[in-house]
Amino acid sequence: MQQMARRLNAPLASSMGRLFDAAGAILGVSLANQYEGETAMQLEALAGRRPAQPLPFPMVATSDRTWMLDPVPLLIALGEQRARGVGVAELAARFHESIAAGADQLAARLAADAGLGTVVLSGGCFQNARLLVSLRARLEARGLRVLVPRRLSPNDGAISYGQAAVAAALLHQEENL
Repeated sequence: MQQMARRLNAPLASSMGRLFDAAGAILGVSLANQYEGETAMQLEALAGRRPAQPLPFPMVATSDRTWMLDPVPLLIALGEQRARGVGVAELAARFHESIAAGADQLAARLAADAGLGTVVLSGGCFQNARLLVSLRARLEARGLRVLVPRRLSPNDGAISYGQAAVAAALLHQEENL
């Protein structure tokens, strides 16, 4: 708690994985992971292919005029609905659809602001088939072209490949000067 209060070796996290961990804790699925992504995989399995309506996951402007998704209303809604007796599998499905709906809204806004017609979906959370399929369908329904990794994993392991490609391009530029 002291580390968090002083922000000493306790950075803020913005990864989707931590949101899945929070949802899993609220729903009583998992309080600790034995490996990265464990809770996310459990929630995906619980959600299955069950149709569900999204819960609130609002897009808000920050003080520096960037856009972000506010997870607090989503997490509160999950807790309230669980307390009312809604089943964990149903709430896992609603959670997935909430993320897809929120990410769709945010990506569409950012693409429109930048004048882009293509969106790239990558990162560890897109190993989650339910999330990927739902978000891709939403974006394509808006007329956006969606690209996803095919030759490399969408996970962090591909970051080193990208870093190596950038380094090679920079070295090539230097050699041609």
